[in-house]
Amino acid sequence: MKTIDYEFLDKLTMPGKIAANPAETQVGLVLSRLDFKDNQYKSNLWIYDGSKLGQFTFDDKVRDFCWEDDDHILFICNRSKQEEAQAKEDLAFTACYRLPLQGGEASPAFHLALNVNAIESLGHGYYLLEAGFNRDLPNSYILPEDQRKDLKKAKEKASFATHLTEIPFYFNGKDYTEGDRTGLFIYHAPSGQLERISSGDLDVDFYTVSEDKARLYFGARPFKDKAQLANSLYQFDLPQVDLEAGEAIPLKSPVQLCAGEEMDFSFAWEAPLADETALFVLACDMQEYGINESPRIYRVQPESGQLEAISEKSYEFYSCLNTDVDFGGRPGSFVKNGIYYFVATDRDHDALYAVQPGQEPSKIWDADGAILGLAPWGSGFLCTAMQDYLPAELFSISQGPSGLASKRISEWNSPLFKEYELLRPVPLPAGQAEDIDGWVIYPRDFVKGGSYPAILDVHGGPRTAYGSVFFHEMQVWAQRGYFVVYCNPRGSGGRGDAFADIRGKYGSIDYADIMSFLDTCLGSIPEIDRKRLGVTGGSYGGFMTNWIIGHTDRFAAAATQRSISNWTSFYGTSDIGYYFATDQNATLTFDQAGFLKLWEFSPLRYINACKTPTLIIHSAKDYRCPLEQGYQLFTALKDRDIPSEMYVFHEETHELSRSGKPQARKLRLQAITEWMDRYLVKDQENKQ
Repeated sequence: MKTIDYEFLDKLTMPGKIAANPAETQVGLVLSRLDFKDNQYKSNLWIYDGSKLGQFTFDDKVRDFCWEDDDHILFICNRSKQEEAQAKEDLAFTACYRLPLQGGEASPAFHLALNVNAIESLGHGYYLLEAGFNRDLPNSYILPEDQRKDLKKAKEKASFATHLTEIPFYFNGKDYTEGDRTGLFIYHAPSGQLERISSGDLDVDFYTVSEDKARLYFGARPFKDKAQLANSLYQFDLPQVDLEAGEAIPLKSPVQLCAGEEMDFSFAWEAPLADETALFVLACDMQEYGINESPRIYRVQPESGQLEAISEKSYEFYSCLNTDVDFGGRPGSFVKNGIYYFVATDRDHDALYAVQPGQEPSKIWDADGAILGLAPWGSGFLCTAMQDYLPAELFSISQGPSGLASKRISEWNSPLFKEYELLRPVPLPAGQAEDIDGWVIYPRDFVKGGSYPAILDVHGGPRTAYGSVFFHEMQVWAQRGYFVVYCNPRGSGGRGDAFADIRGKYGSIDYADIMSFLDTCLGSIPEIDRKRLGVTGGSYGGFMTNWIIGHTDRFAAAATQRSISNWTSFYGTSDIGYYFATDQNATLTFDQAGFLKLWEFSPLRYINACKTPTLIIHSAKDYRCPLEQGYQLFTALKDRDIPSEMYVFHEETHELSRSGKPQARKLRLQAITEWMDRYLVKDQENKQ
């Protein structure tokens, strides 16, 4: 059978957004493919009608879509050369097309002087838009086109300097973001009226439209001088139409329901309760477990805005499973008939949960892997999921003899494995009290009694998790003759706040868990050569790689990616540093004890003990773990004569390994693999 190599990625189909029409008789999906030749991702709209699954656009540029009714889809796509030119010359530009599913070509619907992230039809020609705008040009979207283009030219002419007045001053991959905000807009297509409904000092986090499309709930945080961690909950009455008069009712201003001095709201929905419509929210106060604390369910009291706790404990209302073949952009929750459905990780797999009005969440289905996207479908569901350790497919979830069961609908990726060998992981829990979940992928053509190198792969986050999910880079290494070992140490997601809480403990209990798992692997599998061990990881996994090489010399090679090496400088240079560094290290910054603690838990402090040849992978536009973190480590290694090299990817961000440009992703994986080959294979061959 064929070997999974670097370019296997361009054979995969990666689903993004999934959404059903109002009648739940058709579902739309955005599917993306990676193209090495053109060095880009190509995304198109597909439709499933219960019997047929087919592609409906072929422009390779679809970004988002919404259902206008049961038979029409509106999608975002700059299709023509004129539209592409307009997008480059204008301050902001988005083209929208309407596609009739009963026959006919997509036709232009309207275009907007906004960079629209998401769109939702409200009926009667109204649309809700989530889009970016700038605080200093809050109404630029209503200016004439020539004025907007002049402003764009003036901005480019003055780009030799940037005036900063707020933090964060940049965001991962977005360069300087001075004054940039995310806002909500209402657009009335028949009249062309476009109006922003969130104020200029607010940055919108999330929004929810009620099932009857009468109300909008959104969370937004104050952003003046410094973006706040807590946010507030707002209600906005959506535009309605007087059916007798045929006229739209004027828009009102949003009403603040709950002030955000202490709470962080993340979702809101309406549900019937005791003969009335109640409003429920997900929120947390960040008091017990800091910024990563999971939310609880509260009911909002209608008159006072006070919160009444419904759930006794917090829940992880999201999937945290890691993979490098998920294009993202998909909803993992929805509300139907007042019941809130959401996806959450349960240790090594995702599960589907339901929240009945006023009750605790209940698990209704366990997936055999990761659930990427979810949509209602009659009495059941449709989902895009990675089941049985295969890349993503479309599945139906319906009631069976013993509960909900899934059935595969699509054949996007599964047929590939009739040609390509898939190496499945073997569970291998660490032998200690914490019951750490871990896995081993055996090398291709493994022979009992042989001797093989191994790569320890540490996940990012730290509050993410590895699981029963296809991982391209791991397949490449295993197919080249490596054992690949990986685990979920304390700090990982999927097991609740207490397990995930390593504030002030980075490099201690998590390091102990990882080393214990590695010892279990070595004790259980004698074919792993103890002298040919490599370690790699990105983000938190990069931090841990840096920590490992300063605390043990048992690894013959390391590759650290988008890492943290020095908490003291991370504080002031990362887009999240001003709150993440202090929160995660459980300390203050500007006193001697706090500063010393940041340095105590910085891998750079221990670099004198490093003997491990180390490759550094970093991206120039990574403002989450800024490039200077990699530079500091590289300088320290070189200054101490440790074999080291560094790759700087100029146009890439913190997301290089997951959504970076195809050629950059290929070079990254190739560089890591060749580094491991040099020290774990060729170097050992030269010594023999």
